[in-house]
Amino acid sequence: TTLGGFTLTLDGEPLQGLASRKADALLVYLAVTRRAHAREHLATLLWDDRPLGRSLGNLSVLLNSLKKQLAPFLQIERQNISLNSGSEVEVDLHTLRDTLDVWNHEAAAAGAVSLQALEGALTLYQGDFLQGFHLRGARGFEEWASLERERSLRLVLQALRKLAKAHLRRRGGSESAIHTLRRSLAIDPLQEELQRKLMRALALSGRQSEALAQY
Repeated sequence: TTLGGFTLTLDGEPLQGLASRKADALLVYLAVTRRAHAREHLATLLWDDRPLGRSLGNLSVLLNSLKKQLAPFLQIERQNISLNSGSEVEVDLHTLRDTLDVWNHEAAAAGAVSLQALEGALTLYQGDFLQGFHLRGARGFEEWASLERERSLRLVLQALRKLAKAHLRRRGGSESAIHTLRRSLAIDPLQEELQRKLMRALALSGRQSEALAQY
């Protein structure tokens, strides 16, 4: 799981005894990007404060350690490193993004909106991508994580806006819309458009005092 923090489990149990925080970083990077990366790229990503030769040596040591616990999940080649495409790896960020992609496609193609599926996917967003996860001497990794954090936040806020709009179109959907708008504003209270929508939804529901309090 990567949304709201970072946890790593194997067969439902927390994975213990990894070599270092950079082992966690390497695994999450391979899992999220879902492709192979050159050794030089990974070495620079995780140890950009060291000469390349030393960084590559550190990466080799790290990979040897990971192979002892996770050999079936790793594809380690002379030039490239990736997760084994045949292994079962689940990432909450992928589940969220894939569901949003399907929902957007179905809504655009047929006009049929599966609100339940969207709401279920959005419950996966428990906070920022890799919240509280930081690495020293790994500026490349930190920059990548920051971009993923902004991207996932933007996708979630976009989906919440669409969900609130869909609820408002439904008869009797005002309460669900209010809940969705409040959730979106809890993530980012500076969305003025949604502040207005929430005040309007509260007022239309006969809750004028709450609308004024929101203002």
